Amino acid sequence: MTSEDNKWIISAAMFNWLADIFYQIPTAEKLVLVKESLVDWPILSKDPSVHVNTILASIEADGQGEINQDFHRLFIGPGKKEVYPWGSIYTDEEKLLFGPSTFLWKEFCFENNLDIQPESNEPTDHFALFFYGLAAIMLSEYDDEKKSFIVSKILKVHFHPWGKTVLELIEQKAQTGYFKGFALLAKDLVEHWS
Repeated sequence: MTSEDNKWIISAAMFNWLADIFYQIPTAEKLVLVKESLVDWPILSKDPSVHVNTILASIEADGQGEINQDFHRLFIGPGKKEVYPWGSIYTDEEKLLFGPSTFLWKEFCFENNLDIQPESNEPTDHFALFFYGLAAIMLSEYDDEKKSFIVSKILKVHFHPWGKTVLELIEQKAQTGYFKGFALLAKDLVEHWS
């Protein structure tokens, strides 16, 4: 395995972790796994230790109950979500779901053999699904040049117009260090690949 192959595999694992953190409800089992695994978070360009320590401290101080409440408050409700996770909310003039950016993303996925399936009847332009998509491309059989091209296009065309805003909103509005820390890790990883 070459160092280039290793870079793709490590980055794909990081994007998959982040996708899972921001898309799945945090369970007690997941928090145990995070605690066990996060200490080995790779260094790609920036030292992640401050963000990792913030997350680990939050798991200890806040526990699964508060982290779960924060997840719901940020992304689900009840009431108004603190952070809308779908790109069309940020790119559509009327701030509607299933806007033109959703359909452009869906078309891009089809053209590049990305099978992105939301768990419920929601748009495919949820920011965490972009992370799953990036990971899938990084682990694909495409050659390095094609992988780089597709990753760059996902980030520049489909994610950057709104995705950084989502991560900044999570950082600002999260009440636990868990989500603040993961938003910062995500920003660093996206920046590394941009």
